[in-house]
Amino acid sequence: MKLRFDLFPTSWIFKKGHRVRVAVAGVDHPNFSLNPGLAPPGKPEECPETRVIVHRTGQFASRIELPVIPGS
Repeated sequence: MKLRFDLFPTSWIFKKGHRVRVAVAGVDHPNFSLNPGLAPPGKPEECPETRVIVHRTGQFASRIELPVIPGS
């Protein structure tokens, strides 16, 4: 399955040696409401366990593209 996420325009300057961390999750509760089809309102403990698989190699390898803009 190919997914593409367009993000709001933003920018950040990374200094030499800095690293970027990517976190992938199926839910961000309590920051966002749970899918009401998965858990009854007010009972997040009843939400079924989710599994997120990120492929790293082969035909389905995942990637993140970060543009590099030459410094001035």
